[in-house]
Amino acid sequence: MIFRIAEPADWGTAQQTGHFASPDLAAEGFIHFSAPSQLQGVSERYYARRTGLWLLVVDESRLTVPVRWENTTGGTELFPHVYGPVPLEAVVAHAPLQREADGRIGWPEGWGGGSTTQCQLCQKAAATVHYTSIVEEQVVAKVDLCEACAQKKGVNDPASFSLADLIQGLGGSGSAGNPPTPP
Repeated sequence: MIFRIAEPADWGTAQQTGHFASPDLAAEGFIHFSAPSQLQGVSERYYARRTGLWLLVVDESRLTVPVRWENTTGGTELFPHVYGPVPLEAVVAHAPLQREADGRIGWPEGWGGGSTTQCQLCQKAAATVHYTSIVEEQVVAKVDLCEACAQKKGVNDPASFSLADLIQGLGGSGSAGNPPTPP
């Protein structure tokens, strides 16, 4: 699941059109999203003291457009970018964005409080690097790693990164001729 803090006008337009889009899609070619573990920081950096916002949860498997985990600002933290309008069928939950007294996001009941995905390699640390392989607009593999395991496997350097080798290391199967099976 990926998250988006949405402007009220953008969410209102989505209700009318059946697709969520925001100005960043037209300006940059993709819509910015966040992993649960990134949402608080995004909220503080870009939406501090703002009211009337919506919190959207999108199921990546319901998207018909590519999602790429990348950093476009020169840092190392990867964020999910959705390269096209998001159909409302992919928005599996939405609620007004609430804040606690200290400014933290107040998670709606049952949303997991921003819980994080565990690294698939070490099975200990929180996953902060997410890789999704899409072939012919279908997700064929998704890997979630902590920063340390991602660096060990060369995920931060696409030139030295082999998804098939990584999947093999997680116990999956795959070969050059066939897409690897998701872990």
